Amino acid sequence: MKMGNAAELAVVTLDLADGDQARAADAFVLGHPDGTPFHRTAWLGAVEQATGHRATVLAAVGPSGRIEGLLPLHHVKSRLFGQALASTAFAVDGGILSATARDRKS
Repeated sequence: MKMGNAAELAVVTLDLADGDQARAADAFVLGHPDGTPFHRTAWLGAVEQATGHRATVLAAVGPSGRIEGLLPLHHVKSRLFGQALASTAFAVDGGILSATARDRKS
């Protein structure tokens, strides 16, 4: 169920090969107080290239087209553990970033 301002958001998968979308994601991360290098598209791309684990970024986008939230993910495949979406693989930090204070970590 969508309530309040969340009803106006759309969750989309960003195309990291699209320069405009990658720059928009990085701009959001750089402007966020909890943003880390592990949220950046360069990190996601480096891990994907080094490990073969496909990088995906989910973004909550407002009606204006502005990113309001971001979740970087890697599709990790392991013979031992199976498959999982991890945010963010091979990093000490990461996870969801939200533009609204109520959604941030305490």
